[in-house]
Amino acid sequence: MNIKRTLKFIIQRIVRGWTDEDTWSMDWTISKYILPRLKRFKKINNGYPNEFKSIKEWNGVIDDMIFSFNAIANQIETPMDDCLVINFDKDYEKDEKGNTIIRFNPNKEQKIALKKYKKESKILNDKIQKGLDLFGKYFRGLWW
Repeated sequence: MNIKRTLKFIIQRIVRGWTDEDTWSMDWTISKYILPRLKRFKKINNGYPNEFKSIKEWNGVIDDMIFSFNAIANQIETPMDDCLVINFDKDYEKDEKGNTIIRFNPNKEQKIALKKYKKESKILNDKIQKGLDLFGKYFRGLWW
């Protein structure tokens, strides 16, 4: 551990309440901050924006937001199953600049697993994006 950098971060946290380290993966940092506050907001909130018909409907939207920030904060990703764990047959080539290019040649089962992984990843990422979009859309409605 770099003592000079650690001291720098301690001083930054004391002076401004956060460190440069917090900017390295801001999606994660911001999600870790927002997630517990959204959960608490849902518990103590007693109203909802005008476009909703009920607190239940509004809480459903908040649940979508919570899902997204939880997925980011806890780095939830689509499990890769066997599709990327298995070693692919690899062809190594050199390009015109001498850089090594690796070409993967998955077998039939690996191709099926990769297709499944891509489909499930898209579903998960779309769900995360939906919650983030709702957070942006209703950001000014997060008060009680």
